[in-house]
Amino acid sequence: MTRVFHGTLQEFQYKLRTNALFREMDENYPRVVGHSPGPSERSSWRASLPRLAGALQLAELPDDVHIALEERVPYFGKRMDVCLFGHTEREEPWAVITELKAWGEALATPEGNVCTVIGGGLQAEPHPSEQVHGYHEHIEDFRRAFQGDARLGLASCAYCHNYPGIIPDEGLFHPQFDRIREDSPCFGERDAELLARYLRVRLRGGRGRQVLEAYDERGIGPSKQLIDHAGLMIRQQGVFRLLDEQIPANRKILSAVGSATHSRRKQVILVRGGPGTGKSVIALNALGEILRRELSVNLVTGSAAFTHGMRRILGKRIDALVKFTDYYWDKPLDGLDVLIVDEAHRIRAKSVPRVPTAQRPTISQVEELIRAARVTVFFADENQIISPEEVGEPSVFRETARRLKAHFSEFTLSTQFRCNGSDAYLAWLDDVLELAQDPQGLRLAVPSGFRFRIVDSPDVLVEEVMEHNRARSNSARVLGGWCWEWSDPLPDRLVDDIVIGDFRFPWESKNNRKPPPGIPEAKHWAIDPAGVRQAGCVYSVQGFETGHVGVIVGPDLVRRRGAWLADPKQNYANKLRGQSPAAALPYIKRIYRTLLSRGMESCTVYCVDEETREFLRSRLLPAAT
Repeated sequence: MTRVFHGTLQEFQYKLRTNALFREMDENYPRVVGHSPGPSERSSWRASLPRLAGALQLAELPDDVHIALEERVPYFGKRMDVCLFGHTEREEPWAVITELKAWGEALATPEGNVCTVIGGGLQAEPHPSEQVHGYHEHIEDFRRAFQGDARLGLASCAYCHNYPGIIPDEGLFHPQFDRIREDSPCFGERDAELLARYLRVRLRGGRGRQVLEAYDERGIGPSKQLIDHAGLMIRQQGVFRLLDEQIPANRKILSAVGSATHSRRKQVILVRGGPGTGKSVIALNALGEILRRELSVNLVTGSAAFTHGMRRILGKRIDALVKFTDYYWDKPLDGLDVLIVDEAHRIRAKSVPRVPTAQRPTISQVEELIRAARVTVFFADENQIISPEEVGEPSVFRETARRLKAHFSEFTLSTQFRCNGSDAYLAWLDDVLELAQDPQGLRLAVPSGFRFRIVDSPDVLVEEVMEHNRARSNSARVLGGWCWEWSDPLPDRLVDDIVIGDFRFPWESKNNRKPPPGIPEAKHWAIDPAGVRQAGCVYSVQGFETGHVGVIVGPDLVRRRGAWLADPKQNYANKLRGQSPAAALPYIKRIYRTLLSRGMESCTVYCVDEETREFLRSRLLPAAT
């Protein structure tokens, strides 16, 4: 079910007059959205739909024009308020998307938003024309009814039925919005006749059922323009060249995709590999190729920072294909051809959607992902499981695939392209952190292909990061264990939370907090050039890489009497603070392994604990002079 209500205009008007419409929408809403409507949703229906009905009467449209309310946007969590379906007087089939707003006032902002009153407070929102035009473009990209030679016509508009402004004003009709209002007009309180005329031109011929049936029957799939755009965006990331064991893994994925269209048996593929072995390279190449085959595909990750980063890198037109792992808890069986799950080691045991407890899923998140598509591909590195709530062990994927009777394939990537291709550095890192199965006391030759050094001051570490960024913009980051408080941002600056003696340095801005001027949002810190003057923790950087990293090892991991000791009370991650030192130790070691392997060319380390610093130095092998 993709809509909360649909019917002819005659049915809509009758049910609205008899108050049956709202009861029907109440009943259908959970089937579409997954939970019951809230008070604000119900009140918006009661405020806006009668006003829409008035404009429709003015338009004098035939009774057999069809209307859909709360229509789901494919591959997106949003819904369109209203879609109308019919023909022009010249027998051309059309659909019209209409966004309804009950705003009584609005003020244009210099950033291109509008400030309005929502829930009793001022809030910055996109202009209604911009919002509805975003739906318009997305529908053209993903609904096959609007693609090809026999495509339907598509128009979009916003009806702000309480807004009293006239053109021009300082709000919705400010001149800065003239261009977007040309694409998707915005009608105010005084414009009911204009809205009626806009709808009449496109729908006067009626016979909406035929148009709605074409809309539904032609289904969902990426347009050729979107495929070309995705290919261009992926090529611009320089990830189109596959090497060594990446090639057979990629071929297996595409072979599975090819067979999935004519096989009832699910396919599950696990691609394992350490830092820099090309897991994301294969994932993005597979995404581009699957789109070219005009199959339905999502790119999924369990990391908020990585998900937002990929959305920004791939661009707005593709971001609806990039999802979090907990998106699929209520999705239909085999609703997609392919799911590509990057950073799969961060998968949780179960999804916890914001719905009543009784409606929450009872199956595992891994099972949800396998059930959601004919082919599910997991890219994972079990040594990057950094929290007790993460369950992405290889055995979990194997066992769930076996239980669901899916065909299971596994590949291991060993050749790595990060750390300047230095397998020796990553082998030493696993050895020195005692994450290797059989630690051998390896010593790292310095300098070598990968430049690694330990410094005695955090100021020196930060200065090296700044030098790298001066030489090549956006090429280095400061990283640290989360061993210092992370304060809310102040209006004009971030708080210097990381305090080591006289050293002061801020964390990146917090999630869901408006950053001060000139500071990137937390979700974009890893890729925004302005992120170089803040430190990030493992949750900000996992999945990303940069030329150089400066890593501050905090007091949560120290070396004493020939062994690593964890002090989870020194770590601010809630899931770790409550663990015993022994239970927290493997996770904290993996956190620092992740931080120390983000650099592609070099890494500088400062340990807060002097004994730990000297231990790491003892595991270096200086070059002979």
